[in-house]
Amino acid sequence: MTTSSQLSEEDTQEIILELSNILAGACLSGLSEQLKLTTNLNMPLLFQPDKASFDGLPWQHSLAMEVQFLITISSFSMRVIFCLDDESLSRILGTLDVYLK
Repeated sequence: MTTSSQLSEEDTQEIILELSNILAGACLSGLSEQLKLTTNLNMPLLFQPDKASFDGLPWQHSLAMEVQFLITISSFSMRVIFCLDDESLSRILGTLDVYLK
């Protein structure tokens, strides 16, 4: 981290990824616990739409959640996106069907 009051772009991205990892882990843990599912979380990546290619990815659906935090000195908005392959989506929907019947 730099000694000045400004964070470098690299430091800022590292902090964002760490916060994302913590938030995504908490969200996924809560969802998994409620649905009694076993889950695995990979380290988050910064999404750059201009550099993104979705060709060949194993999922067709995504679950997007927006988590907003208000901190006394500032606020920021964060989005957590879970990408599910078709098999995983079927399992979650099946589990939800059982709980909602």
